[in-house]
Amino acid sequence: MIYNDAESAINMENAKQIGVPIDDIEWRQSPTIEHWYEDLNKEIESSDKYDLVMYVMDSLDSISTEEEMEQDFNQKSYNMIKQKKMSELFRKLTQKINKKNMLLVIVSQIRDAIGVTFGETKRRSGGKALDFYAYQIVWLYNKGLMKDGDITTGIEIKANVKKNRVWKPFRIANFNILFEYGIDDLGSMVDYLIDKKFYLKSGNGKITYGENTYSRENFIQFISSNNKEQEVKDAMKQVWDKLELDAMVVRKPKYTDAEE
Repeated sequence: MIYNDAESAINMENAKQIGVPIDDIEWRQSPTIEHWYEDLNKEIESSDKYDLVMYVMDSLDSISTEEEMEQDFNQKSYNMIKQKKMSELFRKLTQKINKKNMLLVIVSQIRDAIGVTFGETKRRSGGKALDFYAYQIVWLYNKGLMKDGDITTGIEIKANVKKNRVWKPFRIANFNILFEYGIDDLGSMVDYLIDKKFYLKSGNGKITYGENTYSRENFIQFISSNNKEQEVKDAMKQVWDKLELDAMVVRKPKYTDAEE
């Protein structure tokens, strides 16, 4: 596991608190695309020594190019240096990565597309190369804050799958991130099952389970303390698969074997 913290933004104490195995991760910092290319290429060449190599670049927007670093601060550039370098990097390395047991994860930022009032109002810096070569593209949005009274305890996230070569694209998933805990997968699944009426809520907001009723947080604690997480996961898969099946368009095959 290699984490290229180009943003220098990782809080190690916080990472430990939410369970990140920081001692098992190799930490890197690449100031430029050229440096990142050399580092990534080195890991590709040596990846056969491992069952799996996971390389995270966080983030693409924080690295520059050698040419840009040598420019004066006020010197303007309109020749799309970074975009060209990114395209070159992926052309040279994509097929190498595909032949190895390597997962490359790239974090990038979306920004408002100035002047766009319809269609996709967001854009991503770095050119089109990343979108073209990526197997999966997931855009994350901050939907809002989670609060306990006046205290903010986390954030609600919307994940929009923009591209997917390994399953169906254009799926949307919502989940929560709790401070000092991380991704609240159990709570997020419970919320989903409530939304889809698998778990029923009464008029006072209580969740009915068996003969008992619970508040949301008490229900999550009940599930956790009684080791019923797998039951929730199975229910989640059951509901999701049914929705996928109900939405499937079934047609007679357009092309059939001539002998048939």
